Amino acid sequence: MRENILIRIGTDLEFDAIYEDMKLQFPPEELKPKSVFKKMFRTRLTKLMVAVIEGEIAGYFIFHKAGEIAMLDHIAVLKPMQSKGIGSFMVGAISDHYSDLKGMFLEVEPADPLKPDTIRRVRFYEKCGLYRVPVNYLMPAPDGKTLRMDVWFLNSRSFDGKISSEEVKCAIRRVFPHVYGVFESMGESLARLDDEPAQAAAAGA
Repeated sequence: MRENILIRIGTDLEFDAIYEDMKLQFPPEELKPKSVFKKMFRTRLTKLMVAVIEGEIAGYFIFHKAGEIAMLDHIAVLKPMQSKGIGSFMVGAISDHYSDLKGMFLEVEPADPLKPDTIRRVRFYEKCGLYRVPVNYLMPAPDGKTLRMDVWFLNSRSFDGKISSEEVKCAIRRVFPHVYGVFESMGESLARLDDEPAQAAAAGA
């Protein structure tokens, strides 16, 4: 299966179908409007990439460049193609291909025993070599809300160290106006970025 996977840039028309899949796989509060994504794709900072098998899209990921660190905004395998190794192939391809970067950070819903999908997702990322970075991360969301998320990091093949919290926070500050400028809660998210994660979580922030 893996030898037949091609990773390439996705088209605007393909994103129409991909966005429908995103609505099935991601909670509404974790999605930006489709028009916002399309606007970002017209810049040099954001790319839509697709994993293609025999001419059919099997998976996709979106990333935004922010200097030596990028933000991996969404990564998913289409439902019918899951459990075939495509997800781990895409993660490996990201690490291999973007060697001009130190790596990419991504937002991950905290593991919750009451939500089995969150446990599976964390185990998948651990298996693929990602690691959690201690950052007080509040993801901007619609209606002035924020969502507490964990930050995980994927090293590129050219970077064999561990990224620091400060480096990730610098990348967040650079990329947030581009990615989350449409949400009024972005300012709160950035203002709380330097809070201690453990203290903020204990306070119920």
